[in-house]
Amino acid sequence: TDASAVLASSLDYEQTLQQVAMLAVPEIADWCSVDIWTPQTREIQQLAVAHVDPEKVKWALELREVYPPDPDGLTGLPNVLRTGKSELYPHIPEEALIAGAKDEQHLEVMRQIGFRSVLIVPIVARERILGAITLVTTNESGHSYTETDLTLAEGLAARAALAIDNARLYRVAQKELWERQRVEDALRASEEQFRFALANSDIGVYSQDGELRYTWVYSGNQNRQLTEIYGKTDAEIMTADEAEHLMGIKRRVYDTGVEERHVVQASRLEGQPRLYDTVFKPQRYTEGKIIGVTGTVTDVTERKQAEAALAQHQAEIEALNVRLQRSMRETHHRVKNNLQVITALIGMQQMKHAEFVSVAELERLTQHIQSLASIHDLLTQQARTDADVISVSIRAVMEKLLPGLQLMVGERGIIFYIADLHLPVRH
Repeated sequence: TDASAVLASSLDYEQTLQQVAMLAVPEIADWCSVDIWTPQTREIQQLAVAHVDPEKVKWALELREVYPPDPDGLTGLPNVLRTGKSELYPHIPEEALIAGAKDEQHLEVMRQIGFRSVLIVPIVARERILGAITLVTTNESGHSYTETDLTLAEGLAARAALAIDNARLYRVAQKELWERQRVEDALRASEEQFRFALANSDIGVYSQDGELRYTWVYSGNQNRQLTEIYGKTDAEIMTADEAEHLMGIKRRVYDTGVEERHVVQASRLEGQPRLYDTVFKPQRYTEGKIIGVTGTVTDVTERKQAEAALAQHQAEIEALNVRLQRSMRETHHRVKNNLQVITALIGMQQMKHAEFVSVAELERLTQHIQSLASIHDLLTQQARTDADVISVSIRAVMEKLLPGLQLMVGERGIIFYIADLHLPVRH
């Protein structure tokens, strides 16, 4: 009864088992030891030891350091820990001490203890061997263990097993709670940074489960979670065509595990269509299993509208340039024809009225018109390659005028040198 009360009093099983060992002494044992077994490392750890004399407890602990139990031992504590079966030794003969001694000094120590009877029972919880309780009587009490003592000890071990198991489960639960709290604190801090980073932006973040139902949505524009759409699919909050397109992409990402990025049109049922640059990523569990879809959403409606307007404006400018080029070619053709007509008319007048008009004057007039036509041809040619022409090269003009000048001087050669300067085409 006392043992049951002690075992139920605390979830610190190391301290509890030490108290149980102390309760066993001197009621049912002169010595009591509790050992814990770790099969993975084959380690036998003495968790508690008790005797009425504290000095002997200290001595026993030191002795255990010098002579630790052999995990491969065929009898005694190692065998009970391996097999889970109790061992009862009503009487310890001298031969047993000699067989168990590791050396002469060890044998002498066991003789000094005065072993009379030993009882070793396993501590088993949920079919798992946790450790063992060793009860020893010596010549001090003169008691020898019987089957009745074995039943009592096994009951004590069963209650100890329950205490150890409950304590370990409690520790695991406490550790999980602590870990969960740590993760929640980290997530809370991370979310605060996340909210700050996305505040007043056009970026949103979302996650959906395997059925493509929203489990989390955060809107930077609205600075809040859109909890009103949690548990819903796109088909429940968007038009049918938009939802079908979006959910098709998400199902493909979920099935293939391959990230995708698209600019999609989407709108709430009561809202205007918007354009979103959207990332679709598979959401994985710790072991890599895909459990949903996650990603980011960036509202690019204004940017796309501006790009479309700019592209349309650019197309209009290009169309206008084409019309201007066509008009310029037509104008050039007409001006050139008109100058040719004027030149021809002057030539006809020169032939018809040569006796009234100085031929030299008419030829000079013809040369001026031809020079004007050459310069006009030069400017028009430059305009065809550069719509923003604002100046003309003097050297290019002289090269255009040189054939006409050569006709005016006859057989005399013309040599000129001029810097490649440019004059404005407008005054």
